[in-house]
Amino acid sequence: GHAYCNIGVYQVSPNHNLLAYSVDTTGSETYDLYVMDLTTKVHLPDVIPNTSYSCEWANDNKTVFYTTMDETKRPDKIHRHTLGTDPAKDVLVFSEPDQSFFASISRTRSEKYLLISVGSISTSEYRFLDANTPAGKFTVIEPRQKDMEYYVDHHGDLFYISSNENAKNFKLMTVPTKNPAKANWTEIIPHRDSVKIDNYDLFRNYLVIYERERGLNHIRVINLTTKDDHQVEFPEPVYDFQVSGNLEFDTENLRFTYYSLVTPRSVFDYNLNTKERELKKE
Repeated sequence: GHAYCNIGVYQVSPNHNLLAYSVDTTGSETYDLYVMDLTTKVHLPDVIPNTSYSCEWANDNKTVFYTTMDETKRPDKIHRHTLGTDPAKDVLVFSEPDQSFFASISRTRSEKYLLISVGSISTSEYRFLDANTPAGKFTVIEPRQKDMEYYVDHHGDLFYISSNENAKNFKLMTVPTKNPAKANWTEIIPHRDSVKIDNYDLFRNYLVIYERERGLNHIRVINLTTKDDHQVEFPEPVYDFQVSGNLEFDTENLRFTYYSLVTPRSVFDYNLNTKERELKKE
């Protein structure tokens, strides 16, 4: 019924009973956040106006964190909303005054921690909070340093951190979640002049690293129990792939889209244990 309609974000609650989603009906890239009961398809009275591109549930299934923007459309604030309360009274949990930094809220794939990330074109900073204690205070992992990027995920009692500090191609480290200060970071994959770490994914039993060497992308798989290490084999000398949608933590399957100049876009499920792949769509 609108001339324009766009969905911003959508997040299902941990118990799968509720859906938080946002809608823009004007094209202004400013979204109203709604909550639907998925068992009845009835909307809750909670409607939060003027939100931005990120929101996350806490593990209590009744607390939602979301971002809002300043007058320049910069996501700069994180708020906490409890279902059934007045959104006008939502708690401001974080505000970023530096106009060169953007803020967002996310959750680790393990579902253990909520993460506030702030970043500029060349600098980043993270805060974390146990998703089981949403009323708690977010803790900084490492204060921002100019031109230092770092990215965080969680596994067991460790945070995994990739950083370009003194490592233009990035390195990968771990740190105990109880004391994540940089003095305690332990390097597990050092910087290499010829190999760049683009990204990484953590699963219950595997660490998957996306590397680039001589311009060609690779997928490297490390078994976190046995420490066995292998690279996913691709059939052609020149190719590319995209990895997305791997939301499940407790799985042995990695989904990616593979393509080359002579191969159409092909979606595969790759078994990280057996190294077998199944074509899902071409």
